[in-house]
Amino acid sequence: MPASGPHRSLRALLLAVGAVVVAAPAAAAAPRPARNLLIITLDTTRADHLSAYGGREAKTPVLERLAREGTRFEYAFAAAPVTLPSHASLFTGLYPTAHGIRNNGNFRLEAGALTLAEALRAQRFTNGAVIGSQVLDSRYGLDQGFDDYDDQLPPEERVKTLFTERTATEVADRGIDWLRQRGEERWFLWLHFFDPHFEYRPPEPFKTEYAGHPYDGEIAYADREVGRVLEALRELGQLDTTLVVVTSDHGEGLGDHGESSHGLFVYDATMRVPLLLRHPGSVPAGRVVAPLVRLIDVFPTALDLLALPPAAPGIHGVTLRPLLEGKQDPPRQAWLESWLPRLNYGWSELTGVREASWKYIRAPRSELYAVASDRQEARNVIETEAQRAESMRAALAKLEREITPGGKPLATAQEPDDATRRALESLGYVATGKGTLGDSAGADPKDEVGEFERIMEAIGKVARQDWGGAIPALRDLVRDHPRSAYLRTHLGNALRKSGKGPEAIAELKLSLEVDPTDFGTLTDLGNAYFEAGDLDEAAVYFRRVLAANSHMAVAYHNLGLIEQRRGRDAEAVKLYRQALVENPDLVRTLINLGTLLEKQGQADEAATLYLRAADLDPANLRAFLSAAFLRFQQGNDAEVLRILDLAEAAHPASALPPLYRARVHRRRGDLAAAERDARTALARDPSSAEAQKVLADIEAQDKSKPR
Repeated sequence: MPASGPHRSLRALLLAVGAVVVAAPAAAAAPRPARNLLIITLDTTRADHLSAYGGREAKTPVLERLAREGTRFEYAFAAAPVTLPSHASLFTGLYPTAHGIRNNGNFRLEAGALTLAEALRAQRFTNGAVIGSQVLDSRYGLDQGFDDYDDQLPPEERVKTLFTERTATEVADRGIDWLRQRGEERWFLWLHFFDPHFEYRPPEPFKTEYAGHPYDGEIAYADREVGRVLEALRELGQLDTTLVVVTSDHGEGLGDHGESSHGLFVYDATMRVPLLLRHPGSVPAGRVVAPLVRLIDVFPTALDLLALPPAAPGIHGVTLRPLLEGKQDPPRQAWLESWLPRLNYGWSELTGVREASWKYIRAPRSELYAVASDRQEARNVIETEAQRAESMRAALAKLEREITPGGKPLATAQEPDDATRRALESLGYVATGKGTLGDSAGADPKDEVGEFERIMEAIGKVARQDWGGAIPALRDLVRDHPRSAYLRTHLGNALRKSGKGPEAIAELKLSLEVDPTDFGTLTDLGNAYFEAGDLDEAAVYFRRVLAANSHMAVAYHNLGLIEQRRGRDAEAVKLYRQALVENPDLVRTLINLGTLLEKQGQADEAATLYLRAADLDPANLRAFLSAAFLRFQQGNDAEVLRILDLAEAAHPASALPPLYRARVHRRRGDLAAAERDARTALARDPSSAEAQKVLADIEAQDKSKPR
């Protein structure tokens, strides 16, 4: 909640006194606070690749205009080169040492954290978010304070990897729709564009224009979509009353220091991000701020420029208003960290401190860079600058003490469900090593970057289902790392997906010998035995999953499927219901439970489940038609036609919706409509015997009418 008590009263008093002084006749006009807030995060976007930052790689005319009309921060830094921890810092103003999120997929921000959205809701803002990737799903806690948190990505059975992102166009469309519904409300909207993240697949015309460097094509595409959002605000007459913030969660290695992606290192390639602010009333136009700033500073700056009370004491970020006003401000330090090397691979974590001219990285072999003159961080001068190294080492230790709370961090470690784990692992995310915070250091990531790239290449082949390439690559990795449960599990799954069931089971069992409690591998083994027809053994492993994590919806579903196969429908229904308690959006569970309830004569609930499945997954034609069939049996023709219209919109090439519609019209006696729909069905599927029969029946019925 916002600050209260003496702290808030003092702040309010200071603001009131300041307002009186500024309002005096001799003083300049007071800055006009913004009414609304728009934050856009461009995932995985390097500042030095944007034309708005002088880069020649990605043309970003929208961001260039934003910089001309607002203020550009030259050196803004993320706290971590990983999406969830970085966004958590952005929206809490805290470093990961305090909010506790150190990786994607297996941490959740707890209710004790105060988010920017919560601070704004306390001031009667309406808050919305549109998310472009599963990494920021509401299960990880960043939905705190949002009235609308739109994270409805493709349904779980179609989310095979994080590559199934929602495009920038979809995010922009949903954001614009949300803005048009706001009326006179004060609002905060967060839009997350995931597109620049690997795998780089820009749409046309960017695909052709950036054929040699698709990463930059993704950035240029996202820039266009940012422009659509800003133009919508302009049309609504709210652009100049809105504080617009555009930034990123981290950059991309692109081969710098041998890192093609991000998460392994804390060099500027992945830690420096763009930061642009625009609001004519409080943000100077055309200003470039050179001093170092941090993403954690966005939270307090937004509250300041919206003329709202500050966050509670203890936040690590500070307002950037003095820098916006051209005033001198105490130099800032930026904390840098990546725990991904330890949590994913058992190597050493990296921590560091970035100042305007120097960067120190604590590692098994620590590093020091004179970043003012060595922008590429090519020369580690820790040996030749011993005195500077010692002072930076001390500065890092001091900063760490200051930002590390004495109590419990505001996040909890959690195990992701199986579908999420698979999606996250496709990009090298999710904890798989057994390292824990505070363990002694493992291998230096600098020594493992080649291995990291080998792993990423092999995982990429898995994601593309290139089993012929993935299996040999994973065998080589397993040979070199025989104690890696992570690699053995990937090998086991590649073998399973390529039809080598017995080999897959053997490999997955070896993985469990390394890590007997890994619920993902337990699930994989259960799936392998299920596919082999050994239901008893499959059930053993799915129950072991629930023993490790009793909230695993997919495990309940799988056990329900086993009971359904055994003909124990009552037990299957109980298990499917429990799966939906844990995750109401499991489409295959909704369909399976609906099928069993339909069989038991519970048509109303079955139809409701089918419609829920169709809403979550419009590509599932079966869900639409099953619901329509049940409503048809109940004689509810109006509802049947409504459902079939939805099915038609989602499947305009299918013959089935018009065929079903023809039957409804025929029952209602509207033979002309029935014939029209039957002919539409036949045009779409000339071999449809059912459509031909409906037409024949209509013709016979028409001939039998008295003339």
